[in-house]
Amino acid sequence: MPSAASGRGGGTSTLFAWGCGEDGQLGAAEAPTPGATETNDWCVEAPRAVELGESASGVIVSACAGSRNSVCVTTRDDSSSCEAYAWGWNSHRALGFSYEECDELHVKTPKRHSSMKTEDGERINVVAIASGGWHAVCVDSDGVAYGYGGNEYAQAGPPDANAEHRNTSIPDRDWAPIRALLWPPRKVSLPAPVAQVSCGGMSSFALLHDGRVFEWGQTSEDDEPRTAPRQLDAKDKHVVEIAAGSFHLLMRTRNGEVMSYGNGSYGQLGLGATGAADVCRVIETFGRLGVVKIAAGGWHSAAVTAGGVLYTWGRGEYGRLGHGDDVKDKVVPKLVELDESVFIADIALGGSHSCAITAEGNVLSWGRTTLGRLGRVIRDPSSSTCGVPSRVAFPPLPNGKRWKALKISCGGRHTLAVCTVSTDDADVPTA
Repeated sequence: MPSAASGRGGGTSTLFAWGCGEDGQLGAAEAPTPGATETNDWCVEAPRAVELGESASGVIVSACAGSRNSVCVTTRDDSSSCEAYAWGWNSHRALGFSYEECDELHVKTPKRHSSMKTEDGERINVVAIASGGWHAVCVDSDGVAYGYGGNEYAQAGPPDANAEHRNTSIPDRDWAPIRALLWPPRKVSLPAPVAQVSCGGMSSFALLHDGRVFEWGQTSEDDEPRTAPRQLDAKDKHVVEIAAGSFHLLMRTRNGEVMSYGNGSYGQLGLGATGAADVCRVIETFGRLGVVKIAAGGWHSAAVTAGGVLYTWGRGEYGRLGHGDDVKDKVVPKLVELDESVFIADIALGGSHSCAITAEGNVLSWGRTTLGRLGRVIRDPSSSTCGVPSRVAFPPLPNGKRWKALKISCGGRHTLAVCTVSTDDADVPTA
């Protein structure tokens, strides 16, 4: 559900961010505490509005928190055109700006794409962007996918014949030249229009409108990089949603089943054991529960059923699975125990934290507590773990109004939430 974009955080809706901001991924020009710098971790411990700029207009159709950067796309009410914004870590051209537009390593505030173009000079009307480790894939209004950024494993797209000999003008954190780069954005050759894209650490995935799923790059470190898109065998099932973790993939089928593929070192595939799966397999736990939403994080996974019930599995460290004091890894999905009145509407997973949206539009967070990941102040210095989903408090509004979350995306160490103003009563148990 789209919401009205507000360039200055006013009006009836806005984009909020919290967590680690050392790379500019929170869209804040200045650090919130004196002395914090790009080389000294700093954070925002509660939701703070992101200013898209005075000229921002339309509705937010997508927002993505990447590993160390952020992107969002807005469209006008008549859907005639879209505008893309990006900020944060710009190594490997990961933000999608040309050298003329931006040569900064850290883009501290949202920057609008004046015009993203292909290598042939054609303008790309971007409607969605997915960010990976240091690459990205965007989709245009015709359902065509384009990759750009770091391409060491062909994760952005078919490698440039000259990639190994091309250096950028921007050094990486170790001040060594970046050599494997795909720029300008290059079309990914796929047999049908794209419905959704999702990026892992070194791989990319595309869901086509006809229900097929394709991958390229390197999903598992044990595999050779795939330099051209390869169709995944979904056992003739029609896939309607995909979610890429760092090194694994979840797929939701039209019948509400969940399939998994890739690295399963911590049980994140949900197949009953650790270890990789080189073919797509159905997670048997869900049976006929009817899954309506999936999410994949660094090393953990989640699913929401039609009844608003949340399941998590995979790595349990820091309480990221939401099972209280139980921080053990889970090789099969386990129900997250919440108050019976809580209905989960959406879920997002980050590197080591998790967030959910309830039917009332409240945001719950849990997992690793450091660097403001959870969007709420936690003053227990003895533990970096919070395994109990609890409500995130947004800035107060006058006249009994409140912020209602519509979309949420967790990155490596930060979170983005698209919210609208609501007058509904949300004083119901949230955990």
